[in-house]
Amino acid sequence: MASGCWWGEDEAAVEATYDVVLALANERGVRGFLQGRQPTVLLHATTSSSWEAQFHRHIAGRDDCINCRLPAELPAFSCATAPVTNDGGASVDAAVPALSATAGLMLNAALVRLSHGELADGRQNYTSIDLGGPVPVGPQRRIWDCTDGCSSRQPPSTRALLEAGSRYLDLDPVSRLT
Repeated sequence: MASGCWWGEDEAAVEATYDVVLALANERGVRGFLQGRQPTVLLHATTSSSWEAQFHRHIAGRDDCINCRLPAELPAFSCATAPVTNDGGASVDAAVPALSATAGLMLNAALVRLSHGELADGRQNYTSIDLGGPVPVGPQRRIWDCTDGCSSRQPPSTRALLEAGSRYLDLDPVSRLT
């Protein structure tokens, strides 16, 4: 559902059901709100403070949640932005194209894998490519798990109820069993 409003200002967009959630920004704390929806598939791409382009996969019942991976108290990253001057002379932040484009490309590749039924292949749920040197390094892959005592991920039976209409509910191996 498309909306011209900020997250939370359009009740219809907030209440709508989605097969896949793409958490592409965190203005106004939107990542935490999106995790609260308990989506079966939540994907995002970002950049790091060490000149990395990153792709993050969060499949309920398999992977960690976005709140454990990127806690709200993390500082804002500045490596992927640079001041630029617009036509009016005002300075604004702009994304460094190579970092953002690489992260976006990894996200698009994941969406293709999802459409072919391959997104859940493999346990790795994080991929990064280091663009800080003269030659890109990567991809590097790893597995993230929720922190001990995570309170963001709901029990399987609750997830199954909340995401009952999702075409990807079968990717959550635990919700299938309830």
